[in-house]
Amino acid sequence: MQQWLKTEALEHAHIVKPSPLPSHFVQTPKVSWSSSPDQISLNYNPDIVVLAVRPKDVHHVAPLYTRFQSSLFISIVAGKTLETLSLLLSPSHALLRIMPNIACAIGQGTSFAIYNSHVSPAQKQSAFSLFKVTGATFWIEDEALFDKATTLSGCGPGYVLALVESMALAGEKLGLSAELSLNLAWNTVTGSAALLQQREIDLISLRQTMHSIGPMTEAALQVLQSPETGLYDLMLNAMKAALNLAQKH
Repeated sequence: MQQWLKTEALEHAHIVKPSPLPSHFVQTPKVSWSSSPDQISLNYNPDIVVLAVRPKDVHHVAPLYTRFQSSLFISIVAGKTLETLSLLLSPSHALLRIMPNIACAIGQGTSFAIYNSHVSPAQKQSAFSLFKVTGATFWIEDEALFDKATTLSGCGPGYVLALVESMALAGEKLGLSAELSLNLAWNTVTGSAALLQQREIDLISLRQTMHSIGPMTEAALQVLQSPETGLYDLMLNAMKAALNLAQKH
C-alpha cells in the first residue's frame, strides 16, 4: 500500500480495518478508513477491491463485499483458489489472485498472478499498473502451479536471508568478527544480485565464470554442488517442505 501511495498508482484508497490506521496513513488525504464494510457509503463503487486477510478469515470477510459487482477483486490471501473465492463472492465476479513477496514494500519485489475469465483487458491492465510499481509481475496460466511458485518467489526472500546469515556465521567460525563477517556476507549477496541484473550476463555464463576464477572458489562450489549434501538438494527439500504445508491448507 505504501508503495502504491508513494508512486501515485492510486487515486484513492479506502481501508477497512477493525483498528485505526497508522499515523502515516491518517495523514494522507488519499486514504480513508472504516472499521467495518457496513460503514462504507452505498454510493461508493471502487474499481478494485483488495482482499488482504488471513486465510482463516477470508470465508467471513469476502462475502461482506459481494455488492461490488463491477469491481475487480484482487486476492492476496495465501492458499485460497479462484474457485474458492468465486464461491465466497459469486460466479460472475472478476477475480485476480496474486502473490507478492516482501520486497514489494520497497519496489523491488516479485509477484505472480492468475485471473478468471471475467477479468476484462482493462481490469488486467489496472492490476498490472498497480503491481508494476512494486517490482516485477508474472502471469501464471495454470493455477495448479500457484503454490509451487509461492515456494520459490513468495518464500524466497527468507531463503536469501538464511543464506546471508549462514555465510556470516561460517565467516565467524573461521575467525572473522561478527560485524565484519555480516557486512562481507550482506554486500557480497547484494552485489551478486546487482550483477545478475546486468542483462548481457546470463546465469549459466556467470556461474561458469565463477568456476574459472580460481581454485578456492572451485573447491567451495564442489561442496555446494555435491549430489549428496549440496545446496541444490537442500533447496529442493526446503521448497518441498513449504509446498507440503501449503497443500495441507
